[in-house]
Amino acid sequence: MQNYKRILSLAAILFVFAALSFGQTALTQITLSAAVTDATATTVTVSSATGLVVNKWGLYVDREFMVVRAINGTVISVDRGSAGTRATLHLSGATVYAGQVNFFSSYDRSGACTASNQLATPTINTVTGNIFTCSGGRWVIKSGYEFLPATACNSSVSGNSTGTNGYTTSGASVLPVVQAQTSNSGTNTHTYVCTITLPSRLIVGRSVVIEDVTFMYGVQTTGLGTQVASLSAGTINSQVVFSTITYPAAGASETASTVTPVRADSGSLTITPAVASANVATTTAGAFYSMKFTPASAIPLDSDKQLLFSVALLNTATSATVTNSPGILVHFSTGV
Repeated sequence: MQNYKRILSLAAILFVFAALSFGQTALTQITLSAAVTDATATTVTVSSATGLVVNKWGLYVDREFMVVRAINGTVISVDRGSAGTRATLHLSGATVYAGQVNFFSSYDRSGACTASNQLATPTINTVTGNIFTCSGGRWVIKSGYEFLPATACNSSVSGNSTGTNGYTTSGASVLPVVQAQTSNSGTNTHTYVCTITLPSRLIVGRSVVIEDVTFMYGVQTTGLGTQVASLSAGTINSQVVFSTITYPAAGASETASTVTPVRADSGSLTITPAVASANVATTTAGAFYSMKFTPASAIPLDSDKQLLFSVALLNTATSATVTNSPGILVHFSTGV
């Protein structure tokens, strides 16, 4: 294994100039399209083999690094458990990071960084499994996710409220949701505002940044209208998606916090799927669509600020509509 690690290190040196000339700046993310049920298997099946190069590229999945040895369609022959990792089993659909072997490393990052100077992003330590990105001039580690349930959110409507608004249940499973309901008296928007709290899985002393948020929503009675976004302004249906309220330090004479939250990010927001292709048809009660919101840059979760995530859903004209949400999924990173 030590000899093989030396080979990979030499390969990294030999391929560095090729990498620079090739211009690769991001690891390719694909998935396994079939489970790996045998740790001794020498082939894996991936969702796409586009761009993979024999002997020069590696695959990293579930803390196992593999070197590409042959490509037959989407069936890839690999050296298992390379670069000090252990061959293990993998589920179908598992995320695979693919790139030139020198795009991966065996050490952790920390401190200041310049994103444009990095050979590839994200940067992965194949030994520890830590995934790093350069955000805001510092290395951050992709730490995980936090699911915030319906109780982290509130709902409101722009007019013609009817039926059940607020916390209720939906579907045969009696799933807890926060709900908005309007009559057919006019075109309305249903707005959901959620407070993003500090995740429970933290290392003391490390800052936290929000990478993206996925909003789950169901639609009953009548489908939604065509949604509208201003990505440069960070809004959907005129509602700012990421915003903050800054509270003053405790003192005898304070300037009160502002009434209207201010936008937390800058640059162009990314919404997946694009709002022009947003899912707007009705769903069975208890079933949900998802919409992912990614700020142009990661948003710090500061202790003196309340971070809000807000989504407005536009209804069709003069149609009774019910929307509801079981909560949001927040992906975050921590500083190192």
